[in-house]
Amino acid sequence: MQNILDIYETVKIDPQKTYIRSYPALVEHFKESHQKLSPATLTVLIHTVYAWMPTILNIHADDEQLSETCHILYQARHRILDINELETLASCTNNSMVGASKLLHFFNPELFPIWDSKVYRFIHKGTPKESPHAYRVNNCRRYLEYQVHVLETSMDYRVPGLVRHISTLCGYPVSPVRAIEMTMFLLSEEGLDEPLVVVN
Repeated sequence: MQNILDIYETVKIDPQKTYIRSYPALVEHFKESHQKLSPATLTVLIHTVYAWMPTILNIHADDEQLSETCHILYQARHRILDINELETLASCTNNSMVGASKLLHFFNPELFPIWDSKVYRFIHKGTPKESPHAYRVNNCRRYLEYQVHVLETSMDYRVPGLVRHISTLCGYPVSPVRAIEMTMFLLSEEGLDEPLVVVN
C-alpha cells in the first residue's frame, strides 16, 4: 500500500482555478463570522459552503436546530465532535456529511479535514467493495475515523515538507490537515493501482 507522504510531490495544482483561489477568502470570511454566529449567519455560511459543491442546497432545519448547530460549531473550534454532534450538523447541511465537513473545515482548518467521494475513492483505491456510494461517504462514523487518521498523519515528521509543497503550489499557506486532504483529493483520479491509506 502506498502512503501520501511518499507520493505528494506528484501533485499538480493550477493556482488560477476558482477552487484554489477562493480558499483563503473563505477561510478569512469564516474567521470573521466566529464572533457573531447566529441561525441567520449560519444559513449564509452553509450557502457559502455549497457554492463549492455541485449539489443544490436545501436547509431542513428550523431556527432551534440551527441554534444547536451554532453551539456545535463553537465546540468545533476547540475539539473533535462526537457522532451525535456530527449527525446534527449534517442534518442542517442538506443531510450531508460532505457539506458538514466543509463547514467544519472553514471553522477550524487545523482540526477538520474536508471529506467527499474523491477522498473516499483515494483511501479505498483498488477495493471494489468500497466504491464511494453515497451511503458510505455520508456516514458520520466513517468521517470521524478519517479525521482521526488525518490528525495522526499530521504528526509525521514528513508533513512539514508536504505542507510547504502544497502551500507553494497554491500560493498561500495551508494547514497540515488541508495539505493532507487536498493531496488525497487531487490524486484520487491518478492511475494508482494499490489501495491507498492514510498512515497512522
